Amino acid sequence: MAAESKAKTDPKTHDPNFVPSDKERAQFMGNPHIDNMMTAMTAIAAELWVVKRRLKVHESLLAKHGAITQAMIETYRPTDEEFNQWKADRDRLARLVYDPFLRPADVPYDKSVNVPKSNS
Repeated sequence: MAAESKAKTDPKTHDPNFVPSDKERAQFMGNPHIDNMMTAMTAIAAELWVVKRRLKVHESLLAKHGAITQAMIETYRPTDEEFNQWKADRDRLARLVYDPFLRPADVPYDKSVNVPKSNS
């Protein structure tokens, strides 16, 4: 009975008739190979940011305490200043990784460089 009344008061957070897409076969960028590269790059960038952020925690704790423990690392909360700096660092990393995908790429390769003509 308690579960029933709780369900009635909880806001609806999903559509029970939702049908998930076939995300493993969906094509978003017009070429499945580019989609696969984007997926891999997104995963790598996310993992890299996790490592970079964890390093920032280590550096902050060492600077403040001289020695650190696992518990200190796991419970660390950045200051507002650190949070803002880390966010800027994360955004810079995202731009570095993903901005090349925004290039128009409207010049064919053989027109963009001096490609020697093949004799065959």
